[in-house]
Amino acid sequence: MTAILKWSLGVFAFSQAVISATYAKLPDITAAELVEAIKSADSHLVNVETKYIIDQQFKKTKSIYVKYGKPLKRKLEIHWRKEGIRDYIDVTCFDGRLILGKPFRFVLALNGEIRMQWTPNENKGDIFKKPFIHAWPIPFDFGLTPEKRGKMLGKVLEHCRIETLKEERWENHECYYIEAVQPDKARIKAWIDPNAGYRARHSQFWGPNGSIWYEASAEFKDCGNGVWFPVKGVFKLYGNDTSTGKRVVSIENRLKVEQVKVNADLTQKDFEIQFPHGTSVYVHTLNASYIAGVTSLDGFGEEALNPLVGKPLPDMKEIAVDHDPNQTKDKMILVCFWDMNQRPSRHRIAQLAKQAEQLNCKGVTIIAVQASKVDGNKLNEWVEKNNIPFPVGVFQGDEEKTRFAWGVRYFPWLILTDKQHVVTAEGFTLDELNEKLSNNPKHKSGPTQ
Repeated sequence: MTAILKWSLGVFAFSQAVISATYAKLPDITAAELVEAIKSADSHLVNVETKYIIDQQFKKTKSIYVKYGKPLKRKLEIHWRKEGIRDYIDVTCFDGRLILGKPFRFVLALNGEIRMQWTPNENKGDIFKKPFIHAWPIPFDFGLTPEKRGKMLGKVLEHCRIETLKEERWENHECYYIEAVQPDKARIKAWIDPNAGYRARHSQFWGPNGSIWYEASAEFKDCGNGVWFPVKGVFKLYGNDTSTGKRVVSIENRLKVEQVKVNADLTQKDFEIQFPHGTSVYVHTLNASYIAGVTSLDGFGEEALNPLVGKPLPDMKEIAVDHDPNQTKDKMILVCFWDMNQRPSRHRIAQLAKQAEQLNCKGVTIIAVQASKVDGNKLNEWVEKNNIPFPVGVFQGDEEKTRFAWGVRYFPWLILTDKQHVVTAEGFTLDELNEKLSNNPKHKSGPTQ
């Protein structure tokens, strides 16, 4: 009996030691110190680029989806970038409905000067001068920003009156529980985990009238340098039940992050939309529109009309052309995109073949590119039969993407470079070639030495 008692006391003492080690008391901290720690963690989270999935469920209470007979569940695949006031979000919505045979997709970009929007299903674009804060769910909603996305949690708490600060566990995580009141009487409750970069494992926001507005929970990933980012989480938005008047969950979002980069190297181009060729773009400040890649409008559209001018020629690997790079070194390059199935294209290639020797004496190398799918044997036969003296390549991979990358809008399509292979002109006719050559600052008459 005595042995059993001693064994029991030993097990009890060991279990107490394990519990004590696992749930050790957190260091004492003041409210001011905790707020500063949260602000410091917020300051390290800049220049974010992430891809994630949101499983969204609309509850029947106060749901506009119910009113219009739309599905109550949907999945969102989102690509999001953020840097200061600059914002970019690309959302594809899967809810069972198709628009023009595809799931609805929406892209928005705010580059600090203008706001651009694009709906690919409708091939429509919009340009605004004024900014806009979108309502699509983002990872910051999961405990990093209370109420307004413009302010991180630490910045908001800085202007609150801290009523409660104590140690309290949230789902087996030792946390600092903080309850803060804003000047407008709104209330924030948060469970802050110092072992997860002082992030809120769970947070609640209560409105000035004392009713809960939303709550969020999250799991975090250590991205290095003290940056912890939410990779899984649940966000619940509350509303009033129309029958009982009680506060109930109206929308629930579940987060799953697939890729994330913090302190990413982002540029202005990351916050702009390159409207595809043919997109009808409406400029709201001018109350007028243009067609991307076809027309321009008071400063809008010119870049789309000349996407390659001033830039290095794209990689030749995309067009599978068999040529010796030494033959184009220190020479201008004239690229002609054509379609063997079109008479104007065949005529243009035949004209270039007649001028090939003359152009070579001027330091110009010609490369032709068959830009649509044809029988390879028939193409080779036509080239051989018509004595085409320059290399002829073909598109590799997706034709539409390759045409877009090279700025090709119709056939035949000419592109001219200088001797350093920087594009100087595109989309001109063969009759305009001599003019383009004379305007080429790197052009000199006579053969290259």
